[in-house]
Amino acid sequence: MTANIIDDAQPLAVIRATLVLMTEFKRAEFLALAQRKQITHAPMVPAMVGLCLLEPNLASFDIQAWRLGVYGSAPMPEPSIRRCAQALTLPPLASKPA
Repeated sequence: MTANIIDDAQPLAVIRATLVLMTEFKRAEFLALAQRKQITHAPMVPAMVGLCLLEPNLASFDIQAWRLGVYGSAPMPEPSIRRCAQALTLPPLASKPA
């Protein structure tokens, strides 16, 4: 897992991006953090995406800065990809090769 984080973080360091890490994923806390920090990119596993879509107050979070969603570690059904892109106003999610 650590190697994947380092691999993902290296290009972000080149562009002097801010990397935000959470010790535990809780959807409302993640969405609030995404709003507060104005995150633009979020690599996630499909279960995390699904949890965000289940958040009853999803529409109340201002996450318009989020421009790219990438998932990996497991396949995600096409309908879930479309739902996420629509709900979060993202382009369709991209799968990160393992």
